[in-house]
Amino acid sequence: AQFDVAVTSNMFGDILSDEASQITGSIGKVSIGSSAFDGCPDSLKKYTTNVDMVAYEDDDFKNVCDYLSSGTQYLTWHYDVYWVTYDGNGDAIVVRHDDKTVTSLIVPDTINERSVVGLGYALFKDYEKLVSIQLHNSIESIDTDVFVSCDSLKTVNIPTAVTEIPDDMFRDCISLEGITIPEGIDEIGNRAFMDCTKLKSIALPDSLRIISGNAFMNCTLLTTVTLDAVDSNLYLIYGSAFENCISLSEISLPADMGGIYDNAFKNCKSLKTFKFPAIHTISSGVLEGCTSITSVTIDEGTSVIDSNVFKGCKSLTELYIPRNIQEIGLE
Repeated sequence: AQFDVAVTSNMFGDILSDEASQITGSIGKVSIGSSAFDGCPDSLKKYTTNVDMVAYEDDDFKNVCDYLSSGTQYLTWHYDVYWVTYDGNGDAIVVRHDDKTVTSLIVPDTINERSVVGLGYALFKDYEKLVSIQLHNSIESIDTDVFVSCDSLKTVNIPTAVTEIPDDMFRDCISLEGITIPEGIDEIGNRAFMDCTKLKSIALPDSLRIISGNAFMNCTLLTTVTLDAVDSNLYLIYGSAFENCISLSEISLPADMGGIYDNAFKNCKSLKTFKFPAIHTISSGVLEGCTSITSVTIDEGTSVIDSNVFKGCKSLTELYIPRNIQEIGLE
């Protein structure tokens, strides 16, 4: 085959200087040989090119991608407003978009005839004018911070092939009022919806097992969190997950869970009642500052009530404590 450019085997191997800290160009058909970048130091940060086709045989391209994915290095190709890299299967991961003025966007399911399977780190961060975006179900992975501070974002879907909402995915999306979390999602990452101050309701799928720290912190208009307490697989709620959700009036949890950690529902000032599932330890400050709560039930499986769990619960009149409690902390 004839190529405009051939990157042959070990061509950049063992480059030790900063001379090749970035290699850029506008070229046509490219052939990349096995181990072409093997042995390159961290100074080789990026290989950027504008191509119509990437040609590779057997595992040649995969070897390059495996090497680059092990550190901060990556390969990018530019098509219109999209910049992509490729995974070991030759599928596309979008790592950059060039138009921050866009208000509505449909991310294509293919770029350069390759399936789009991922979105890269902070891809649409600070796209302040973006109101709606559609993601195809071909997308299997989403990196962190993808929609951070998209101030106008109101409509977005989570692809059904995705199994995790990553850290900071929608943090500071101050116009987001609601979103559908599809069945198959296993984890909501740290600060995923933190400071989404217009988010009013959220329905959690039965598949969800983990709500990470600060996931919904400061969602001050969040009134309803819906989940099926019978069929839900929710197992862990980490620290401050719902802290300062001052409008949250009720939540029903599964009967058996692994843990609810520090300050998980701190300052949920509209909560009226709360029933703890069967967990060994109720961590510190879980209901601290829940000033409207009147009734709390603790399951028989609980042995330890940590400090400050009910601090500031000035309306609490009914507290059901099982007889097998072994330790109760201060306040």
